[in-house]
Amino acid sequence: MMAAISELAVGGLAAAEVLLRFLTQNHPKVNRLDPVLGWRPRPGLRFHYEREGSAEIAINAAGFRDIDHPRRKPPGTWRIAVLGDSVVEAREVPIEETFWKRLETMLPTGSARRVEVLNFGVNGYSTAQSLLTLERVALDYEPDLVIQVFFTGTDVTGNVLALGGNRDRPYFGLTGGTLRLLSTPGDAAGYGLRRWQDALRTRFYDLRLPQLVREMRVRAKLFRKAKRRPGLAPAPDLNHGIYRPPGDPAWIEAWEVSEAMIAELAARCRQRGVAFLLAICPNAPQCDPDPTVAPALCRMLEVESLDYPERRLEAFAARAGLPCLALAHGFRRVAAGGERLFGDGVHLNRAGHRAAAEAIAAAVTSLALPV
Repeated sequence: MMAAISELAVGGLAAAEVLLRFLTQNHPKVNRLDPVLGWRPRPGLRFHYEREGSAEIAINAAGFRDIDHPRRKPPGTWRIAVLGDSVVEAREVPIEETFWKRLETMLPTGSARRVEVLNFGVNGYSTAQSLLTLERVALDYEPDLVIQVFFTGTDVTGNVLALGGNRDRPYFGLTGGTLRLLSTPGDAAGYGLRRWQDALRTRFYDLRLPQLVREMRVRAKLFRKAKRRPGLAPAPDLNHGIYRPPGDPAWIEAWEVSEAMIAELAARCRQRGVAFLLAICPNAPQCDPDPTVAPALCRMLEVESLDYPERRLEAFAARAGLPCLALAHGFRRVAAGGERLFGDGVHLNRAGHRAAAEAIAAAVTSLALPV
């Protein structure tokens, strides 16, 4: 009797799995653990994404959201490598709408036959992960220009464990003014077991029934979060400490390490004869089309403006002699016309990606780089 019931249960689950593959989108576990980088998207994965937008996502053979590119740069090609986090990976929009894909048709080609932009941004990456991605992967593709997109909403806090709290990230620190890699995830005790468990979870979430259950939980969580959300901004899921000068050791370290890693990114590029551009991406409250949002948040936080991250990074770049573009300036001009540049969370929508592409194309052109 029990055997018959078990067979019926297994058959029912199998039938449900088959039916769900016809009726539902694919929502697998996207990333797998990496002992140095922390995590990387699974090569060859294809899935549907639906948060703050909707898009079909394809991960290339190298493990990034992009088409496949040969490592050896084709003759007559001018290559740009873009580093960053989820703002760069941009699952919220179709690939042709991302700012980095738009750049391919917006830059003057000059003597080159084509401009090719390669994405190395990954959801949740810190500046440390960008630096290690540059060293381990991106430079092998022979870029002529590297653009580091620094998202002020999460990148500062993500660069120290005390503020970011993510044990799966690598972390750099300053020792006597010298930047050093302090730890990688693979250094932690029990990492082998955790990686094995992660592989099992990955296989489990390749099944549609577990995916459906997880999606329902995530959507319910997002719905509850939206109901609790204050009316100051569309998605203030940010540490408001970014809007003021650092006042405690963790924030002081976060800013100093962030700046040191940006300088190191530029230095690694310079050693290989590659141009470098720092693009500072603002967060939603800074560029809201509602003119009351920013002043209200300033009053709540008792700060004069929300521009501290841009001012600090622009001043740092000027001292270090690094080309720098603060996207907030152009974003605000677009937002002043009533256009929203961010979705319901912290990520750029299609209009935001269009504005970013236009601003970056203008900056690259003004740098008089040999495109």
